[in-house]
Amino acid sequence: DYKNRDSLVLTTDSKKKLDKAMDAIKDKYGKNAILKGLNFEDGATVIFADTMSSRKDKMIEISDAFISLPGGVGTVDEIFQVITMNAVGEAVKPVAFLMQGETQRMLARFLCQGVKEGFIRDSVVNKIGFCETPEEILEYLGK
Repeated sequence: DYKNRDSLVLTTDSKKKLDKAMDAIKDKYGKNAILKGLNFEDGATVIFADTMSSRKDKMIEISDAFISLPGGVGTVDEIFQVITMNAVGEAVKPVAFLMQGETQRMLARFLCQGVKEGFIRDSVVNKIGFCETPEEILEYLGK
């Protein structure tokens, strides 16, 4: 049940960004919410990762599904790592794209073109939900 998961895996390249994130966490959870992997009373978990690689490993380990929202190169890297792991059998995690913005549509076209040209198996792309709304994503993940 994906709706009941409440975890956040953070990494940052900047102390200033980390401090800002920590301030937001303290505002929500109290001043003692500064521990690595701390579980909060409402079930939320904040996990701090030192590198993007360790962040992705932890995300893949603890997540039941992956939703690609419009984003930059880090988002593309993360979602394609999960797609690749699914393709080679290292993970079996549902993947959905929220199809808002041209970047998301371009990524979907890239995957479909990869199938046409024989670089990507159609079974890999057929397991990805290309959804227009958040509600469609929840429906897709619920199947």
